Amino acid sequence: MERARSRYAQPRSARLGALVALVVLAGAPACDPGPATPERPGPDVVLIVVDTLRADRLTQYGHSRDTSSHLSRLTDRATRFEDCRSPAPWTVPAVASLFTGFAPGRHRVDAVGAALPEHAPTLASDLQRAGWTTGAISFNPHITRGAGFDQGFDEFLGYRGKAGRAPDLRAMTRRALEWVDDAREDGAFFLYLQPMNVHGPYRVPDDARSALLGRPPREGFEFFGPLMQDLMNRGRVERRDEVTAEMLESLGEQYDTAVHHSAVELGRFFAALDERGLWDDALVVLTADHGEELFDHGGFAHRYSLHREVLQVPLFVKLPDQREARIVTEPVSLVDLRATLAELLELPAPASGDGRSLAPMLRGDPIPDALRDRPLVARGSNPTRFVGRSIRIADDELIVIERSYEGVENAVRLYDLAADPEQRHDLSRGQPRRVEALRQTLRTVEEERAAHPLPERRYRLDPALRRALEALGYL
Repeated sequence: MERARSRYAQPRSARLGALVALVVLAGAPACDPGPATPERPGPDVVLIVVDTLRADRLTQYGHSRDTSSHLSRLTDRATRFEDCRSPAPWTVPAVASLFTGFAPGRHRVDAVGAALPEHAPTLASDLQRAGWTTGAISFNPHITRGAGFDQGFDEFLGYRGKAGRAPDLRAMTRRALEWVDDAREDGAFFLYLQPMNVHGPYRVPDDARSALLGRPPREGFEFFGPLMQDLMNRGRVERRDEVTAEMLESLGEQYDTAVHHSAVELGRFFAALDERGLWDDALVVLTADHGEELFDHGGFAHRYSLHREVLQVPLFVKLPDQREARIVTEPVSLVDLRATLAELLELPAPASGDGRSLAPMLRGDPIPDALRDRPLVARGSNPTRFVGRSIRIADDELIVIERSYEGVENAVRLYDLAADPEQRHDLSRGQPRRVEALRQTLRTVEEERAAHPLPERRYRLDPALRRALEALGYL
């Protein structure tokens, strides 16, 4: 374990030294104590990004298993966005977009070793500048100080160990509450959490493995075992014939058990905030960076395709003092979150960006024309396994594949999401004009974004981090 001091200031109290094992701390501000009751810039803000959580495995999005009723303290009074899309099928570009409000084609943080440039505009820096005390805990080895994701955070805790040994969500929420108890003394706070239990290998503590099903998940599927490695990393697609119904049942049970455990622990965290008198007045956002393929289109994990199961993520937003749940069906993007929170918190609107504020939808106002039928673009950037782009306009979605682990090159897939939400029927051969129109729009959007990029920056992967990313299947 290493302790590093932030460029912002010194640790605020001895409590900040009590770290979770194998977590790195970038210190907290030690400005003058200030008045006993500091002026608050706005409400407390909590942003939780549950790594690898696809929307349709939550009960609130229609899943048959009761995976997420423990989130009811949030979901019974929040706005639920039925169709939120990630701009990328893996963590680094998705979280970079969420933080900056820029699409991957503009921020260019879309490769292993890519980093946010210094002084990049982020949601955390917006809030820090406006007077919020800011803290983050990430158990994803991609979301680190080295990659620039600590910018704007007074305190940043990032995990650097092996993926299969990442601390449990219980450790994260325990540490988060310690931080909250300290930070609330200084006024309003912004807390960002990114737990990893739902990411393969779908880890759940022994005492919680039977909570969902009345028994542990069935054995049979091994995350990144020999079959999965052959299929996804070596392109041996003929091994799909070896995937049995029993394996897929095991996979689904493992994944759902991890989702359930995460919901239970987050529900307890929300209850702890309520006990502290912080819940009602807080602005709370729960979402994910991307989803997960559970053999929906013949593959596993993520970063290997741009189908719905890896791009559609949950999004719940609870406004301060919100009492009634709302549902928004208009498609939105994670890229929209920075602009949305800026408007809700009465901060200056981002000077530039690709996102649009969703605040009108959260207030129940009519949907602005700028948010209707706009192009939502995603890109995959896994050089040896999948490179492609997708564009969604209303119910039409086009996936342009440059190359994939399946051996497909220079191909397109067109789907009518209204008639075929699971993307089973490719319509591209029968609708060449629609394909070309969508491709032209995609080119226009990408060219505009590429014309005004952020500066590129990279960081060195040390041996420990490289081993962690290899275990996750990223290298």
